[in-house]
Amino acid sequence: MPQFDIANGCSGFGFTYKSRGPDGLSDGSELNSLVEIDHALSARLLEECDAILSSSITTEGRREFYYYGGSPVPFENAVANAMAPFDEYRFEIGVKHDPQWHQYLTVLYPPAVCTSWNQ
Repeated sequence: MPQFDIANGCSGFGFTYKSRGPDGLSDGSELNSLVEIDHALSARLLEECDAILSSSITTEGRREFYYYGGSPVPFENAVANAMAPFDEYRFEIGVKHDPQWHQYLTVLYPPAVCTSWNQ
């Protein structure tokens, strides 16, 4: 089991859906590609960056993934390599030093009302 250095920060990655419904979410026609992207990213980032997926956001025709851990330096290369088979998607990458997990705690962490739904 890898040892994660969660102090290095947050790395984010997002892309725009190719086809979306009136609600702004994927219309379902690209479901297989979205699942493949999710798996390719998580495997590559764990292997190359010791990064784990902390959260994802789906809104307004976009899917965003947030990873914590590892070094942010190879993150951009690892994402580009993982996305190479999916060249029809435009993607953006961001890396932020976030040792206090500010992004996670203020944006990504579900509020208490959401966590109570799972009980």
